[in-house]
Amino acid sequence: MINASPRLVWLVGATLVSAACGRTQLDPAESLPAGGTISKVPTFDESVNSDLDIIFLIDNSGSMREEQDNLSRNFPVFMSALESLPEGLPNLHIGVLSSDLGAGRFVGATVEGCSRNGGDGGIFQAIPRARGGTCTSAPKPGTATSSFLTVNGSKQNFDGSVSDALSCIAALGTRGCGFEHQLGAIWRALGGDGKVPAQNVGFLRDDALLAIVILTDEDDCSTPDDTDLFDPSQDLISDPLGPLDSFRCNEFGHLCNGAPPPRTMAAANLMNCESNENGKLTPVAQFVRFFKSLKANPDDVIVAAITGPATPYSVELRSMRNRDTGVVQSEPRVIPSCMSANGTAAPAVRLQQFVQSFGDNGTLESICEGDFRPAMARIGDKIASRIRHQCLQSPPVDRDRARPGIQANCEVFEEISTSDGVIRSGIRSCDDTSPPCWRVQADSTCPGTGQEVIVDRGATPAAPHTRINVLCETCETPEDTRCHAN
Repeated sequence: MINASPRLVWLVGATLVSAACGRTQLDPAESLPAGGTISKVPTFDESVNSDLDIIFLIDNSGSMREEQDNLSRNFPVFMSALESLPEGLPNLHIGVLSSDLGAGRFVGATVEGCSRNGGDGGIFQAIPRARGGTCTSAPKPGTATSSFLTVNGSKQNFDGSVSDALSCIAALGTRGCGFEHQLGAIWRALGGDGKVPAQNVGFLRDDALLAIVILTDEDDCSTPDDTDLFDPSQDLISDPLGPLDSFRCNEFGHLCNGAPPPRTMAAANLMNCESNENGKLTPVAQFVRFFKSLKANPDDVIVAAITGPATPYSVELRSMRNRDTGVVQSEPRVIPSCMSANGTAAPAVRLQQFVQSFGDNGTLESICEGDFRPAMARIGDKIASRIRHQCLQSPPVDRDRARPGIQANCEVFEEISTSDGVIRSGIRSCDDTSPPCWRVQADSTCPGTGQEVIVDRGATPAAPHTRINVLCETCETPEDTRCHAN
């Protein structure tokens, strides 16, 4: 969002000297209300960031088949928000990750399907898997960016649409480790351990917005590599770690009213559940700090999760027979916090805490919705809004109230940084010319006025490192008759 604080104050009879060709000279004195009220002109200065890096973290454990299919069906809805931007589709990098980082130093079929040391290692997955591996929209092999999707105008490293390509590579299957490392996999992918996987080099761009979208029906169970949490030699209620089950992630990763969820008794509606930041799991705060540190402006990181609600949080006991020893014992399980035709989902306490740490840049959606279409639309709109927003915090003067819409008195020009210096050029109003041009339009997500100034470029995206400067004559008070009533 742009800073709309007034930087210039027009006195009665003051004139603005044009600083660039193509700019309309503002003359607030023309339409000052009776009494000569001072008119204020905000100056906007916002980078139009046409570079966007998106990560889809997809849980590939045994219960995720329906959810993965639901996600793939709705990639077009997500992409529509980006394709509909006035400046066209951004310059995109899109990577797909699995939640499988293995189970530390423990491997084997008995460890919740964690049969490979290190799992997928935070490496972007770009193998064509959909329709039995017959889809043809995967990134083309043999290039420096063959592990993720790239789009820059008409240039892309795959055939077909972005939605087709995502559907092709995002069908990760359900053979991943049942101890999901959702946050840890993204952290590893982006070099959180000090080294970016070779296949991922070039994905993350310093000046790009970073968007992270997580799909999972379990809470995050990310641990340090040297953890003992997944030790399969412990499997009895009396063992220090208890039965080998995902309840370990809850017992050693959550606190409810300051205490871990109980192992030996049922408990209904546990309250105030949060991440145990001093437990066996990697602290959520560590991930938040890392992802925000990737950008000079932490506000350039947007996160979303389609997962189970964090509440209700209850524990039940089930009589279970150990498949190796035959021992029957009452074992704890966290009751799903929601269920649908897609299946059930566990309370995502840590993931909710992670998303909420990003404030307005965080979006939580329920995985138990039968159709992900509304969720994907909202997530797409959230990301798109960060690219296009030039919100007006004061209403613009309407210089011809007899005409439909707002005939604003604005000056708009762009500056493009190149190796030869800064190229500056004016942009005319869409009332006078075809794209590229500027206009004022309604946007309900803009605080205060619900209005924004956009630059419509038609089908041509903005060049990287473009800055837009906007000066508009605005009304000082809501009673100012020069503006439409809000």
